[in-house]
Amino acid sequence: MVEWSLANLGAWSAQVAALVAAGVWLPTRLRLGAPRARLIAFRALLIACVALPFFQPWQVSPGVYADDPESRSPV
Repeated sequence: MVEWSLANLGAWSAQVAALVAAGVWLPTRLRLGAPRARLIAFRALLIACVALPFFQPWQVSPGVYADDPESRSPV
């Protein structure tokens, strides 16, 4: 279970790193000099990073379920 949680955390961290890299580079490239415009861009970036897990399908750890007849061992 912990391995799957760490895998999800690692995937989210990589995606956030890519978003932040693009989000820092883009206002500089577009020459957003106005503080208000930069603030809005960085707030949108923060919202995107926080909302990212809601749009990303999470990996579920494989487990043995009581309702699954295939997981039962013959006695």
